[in-house]
Amino acid sequence: MNTVKLQRYIRWRKVGNEGVVLNQDEGEVLVLNELGVRIVELFEQGLSLDLLHAMLLAEYDVDATVLDTDINRYVDELIKANVVVRESCDVA
Repeated sequence: MNTVKLQRYIRWRKVGNEGVVLNQDEGEVLVLNELGVRIVELFEQGLSLDLLHAMLLAEYDVDATVLDTDINRYVDELIKANVVVRESCDVA
């Protein structure tokens, strides 16, 4: 099971329907749309990617395969921007 966590040097804030992410180590700012904000909120809860997928599937009218592809692509972009890290969790 995989989770995604914000890096310790990341700060973010919701502003209206959008969000602003500040990478304090690199001095970079990212702007998030409404869905991006929701995903970051779920990252903060420490949910597995499977549970995050299930929650978003229930909240949005979207095909499960399309959502899975979009989440993985978004996570990969955030990893490349040093905003998040993917962690493996063993379930006993």
